[in-house]
Amino acid sequence: MFKMEALLRVFPDAAVIQTHRNPLEVLESSSRLTDVVQRTFARRQGQREIGIREARVLADGLDRITRFREAHPELEDRFVDVNYDDLASDPLKTVRRLYRELGLPLTPATVERVQALAGNRSRYRGQGARPGLADLGIDSGMKTRFESYCARFSVRQVERGGA
Repeated sequence: MFKMEALLRVFPDAAVIQTHRNPLEVLESSSRLTDVVQRTFARRQGQREIGIREARVLADGLDRITRFREAHPELEDRFVDVNYDDLASDPLKTVRRLYRELGLPLTPATVERVQALAGNRSRYRGQGARPGLADLGIDSGMKTRFESYCARFSVRQVERGGA
């Protein structure tokens, strides 16, 4: 999402599948991942520093890809948008739609693999207490940065617990 021009220059016939997820959930997830990686390989930063940096990087990336798509309407048929909640709730239906929209044959073997992957998927079981957005330094000002992205791609923007 940061270098679409370069991607399409190297792969001029590429189709881009863009998955859209609640940015607030993405921030919680990416901040946890960054924390784990830092504890393993680097000097650990505080949750607020990680959260603020992750929020800025995500907002910048979403702004860039949105501006790119708006500046290049001639490429719009090369993008296929996928709502993360749809993918998580019905992976096979989403994969069928992707294959159909991309004009690709969906083989029985691929259907079987998708069903097996979906059946074995775990959603962060046993992770314990997770920091909330306030712990990550995400305030209402940062939340508003994502409003236009969420509106453009029909992404729900609610905090964990429905707030």
